[in-house]
Amino acid sequence: MKHYAYLLFVSLIPVIAFAGKGISSTEPAKIPKNVLYGKVPPISSQKIGKDETALSAQRHFVLQEILAEDSIHAVLLPDDAVAFRIDATENTIEIIDNRDTLPSICIDALNTAPKWLYDDLYQSFRHLSPEIAESCANTILSAPDEQIDEVAFCVAHLSPEALSDERFEFDLLLINSSFIYRVADSLKYVELVEYGDFSSGDWYTTTAYWVVDSTLADTTLLEIPREIYYWYVVHPKLSDEAPKKKDITGDTVQRTYGYFWREFLWTDPHPIYSYTSGGYPLLPDWIKMAEVLWIRNDTSLAADRWVSPANGALDILGEWVSTVLPDPPAATRPIQPNQIAYYHKGNCGEVQDLLCAASRTSLIPDLCVGTLLQDHVWNEFWDDGFPGELLSYDVWHTYQVDRWGGRTALAPHWGGSDRDRGESANINNCIGWRGDGYVIDRTPAYTYLCTLVVEVRDAAGNPVPGAEVMLASDSYYDHDGLYIADVRATDCNGLMVVAMGDSCPYYFRVDSPIGSEPSDPSYVDAFDGLGSGRSVVGGYYTASVTLPGTLDELSITELTPPSEGEKQVVLEFGADEEYVRGEGNFDSQSGTFSYRKEDGIVSVFICDSTNFALYSAGEPFSAYHYRSRARAGTVLLNLPDEGIWYAVLSEEETIENDNIVFAMVQLGYDLTPIANTGKPEDISIKVSPNPFNSSCVITVPADAVELEICDLRGNIVKKSHYAGTQFASASKNNRKHNEREVYIWTPDEKISSGIYLVNTVLENGQTMSKRIVYLK
Repeated sequence: MKHYAYLLFVSLIPVIAFAGKGISSTEPAKIPKNVLYGKVPPISSQKIGKDETALSAQRHFVLQEILAEDSIHAVLLPDDAVAFRIDATENTIEIIDNRDTLPSICIDALNTAPKWLYDDLYQSFRHLSPEIAESCANTILSAPDEQIDEVAFCVAHLSPEALSDERFEFDLLLINSSFIYRVADSLKYVELVEYGDFSSGDWYTTTAYWVVDSTLADTTLLEIPREIYYWYVVHPKLSDEAPKKKDITGDTVQRTYGYFWREFLWTDPHPIYSYTSGGYPLLPDWIKMAEVLWIRNDTSLAADRWVSPANGALDILGEWVSTVLPDPPAATRPIQPNQIAYYHKGNCGEVQDLLCAASRTSLIPDLCVGTLLQDHVWNEFWDDGFPGELLSYDVWHTYQVDRWGGRTALAPHWGGSDRDRGESANINNCIGWRGDGYVIDRTPAYTYLCTLVVEVRDAAGNPVPGAEVMLASDSYYDHDGLYIADVRATDCNGLMVVAMGDSCPYYFRVDSPIGSEPSDPSYVDAFDGLGSGRSVVGGYYTASVTLPGTLDELSITELTPPSEGEKQVVLEFGADEEYVRGEGNFDSQSGTFSYRKEDGIVSVFICDSTNFALYSAGEPFSAYHYRSRARAGTVLLNLPDEGIWYAVLSEEETIENDNIVFAMVQLGYDLTPIANTGKPEDISIKVSPNPFNSSCVITVPADAVELEICDLRGNIVKKSHYAGTQFASASKNNRKHNEREVYIWTPDEKISSGIYLVNTVLENGQTMSKRIVYLK
């Protein structure tokens, strides 16, 4: 494989990235629905009756007499393990948790926060030092009841680097949440909406907005989803800046003047660093006039317009930012909203930061987005009742205030300025900043697409999770050089799939704790089928990488299970979700993000007490039913004798990414197989991303014999047959991972946007379906 040098151009990246903003970047990809999954996790360990969990639907066996049972739901980090201690003499089961112990105050905070935050909050605590974790937990517990969810969410979804920053003060979290409730009653266009009951532990907050139809005939209430409220109204981090209020006079670009931006913009509290000095407007004096969020139209609003109660909130905020930032930037390019407001100067980067801070202060969801290699950034607002500018299904809309006191544009057809929208730019990719350092792939909203796929395996052929994949391309200013366009991370399949713009060159490199490709850090590789050429609309470019190192393996010898025994143990297990983790390279703190997605992996085995002692000591050992990096399954062991046995769930064979696992163990007599003994270990269809714009990865059980994709009228748009457990037309893009078939669907140009059904048939005749959304 030919390697291409890019080191000569690395030093130019700040010129490109900072010319309009001053950011640094990074991350995995998907379309903006991927923020939170909204599932309510149970507590980390609880009894589950036979009919109280989805586990029962997966059983392969029925024990006629259950002597003991227990279950666990847990977040496991790499090298973590939990075990069930099964006493076949006393007929008891207990859980052994070998994970690092959290401070007791963190357990109190976990049990106080909403249940749907439990896993994310636990995972955040585990990646903090005990001292920082205790401070975070204390802040949650000291919050007023109605603000616990906002404070807990921020602790769960700020990066460890942000929470551990020497300038981070934990009362910032309380100021952040208190100002939401302080300003809400004074804003006519928005209402706080509360769901659930605090005493039950199952509650959340969101917001709703009055919007006007484009005909001016109807005013309706628009309620945003829970995840949009917490990520893009509540979250205290906007883009590349660090969330802080502690000021340091020597910091040239992140001065706060001792205040968090919500308080600073709403109250203008500093007698010396007053942003209203000289006649500039105070934010609440203007925004309190608004009675609706906006009038649903593609609108361009002239600068220096008159502001009155007839203007919508988006209109007023745009004019407020235009008024506060009338001048071109000076040599200092601040990224803190307070400093930007006080300086009254800036390009699109300063405009973006101040508009986002003002919007969230005014309880309006705002997403910072940008095309860094085109040297431009802007904002987006959320409205699922208004069609997207390029994708009709898109719920985020361009919100741009031109620099130097310019106009305001709401959902303009030309947003992003790509030539596919009738303008002159050629967008490589567009990213959106999430508050933990992860960047959302917004490219499909602004340009026509190609798809890049990088598959990473170790020297033994195992998929490598958490490998950093850097993508390089040319820039607006230099079509011959290569610059960092994006940085993303692989999932448990070892896959990185991302949509990128057409008519651009793309290269990649992979870095992991077990090796790099190319090995020389100053080089990148070309994609198969693309080489040094330029991508085409609908193009699909792949690369398969084998790193020189190998993932850790348990030193285990698998034993043949006995054919019979007086008592049996049944272990049902699965890894439903995974936290893909990586460094936020477009973040001034290089924060480590955690992107939660479906499908994880876990290794399991069952052994006696002698071998468990060897395993615990790090020595070679023997065990039954060893499943390495599996997704889900059910195993049964006929116990050769009574005594102490252990069923173990381990993440010692993975790196970087965390996993959410579950398991149930039963001890009993008289195994009876259920009718469908041929059921696969994981009988489900998985699709990622979903919705998708260019290509999606479809995984089905290993014994699937047919896959069919059809529209809602039943018309078949794609059909594949399998030969055994392999596709009859298998290619390097259709790989088998962890006993599941992987198929990548790239719709033909004639396929229109819409909802499609993925149907598959298993060897035993069982059928299953999953709905997917294609956004062309």
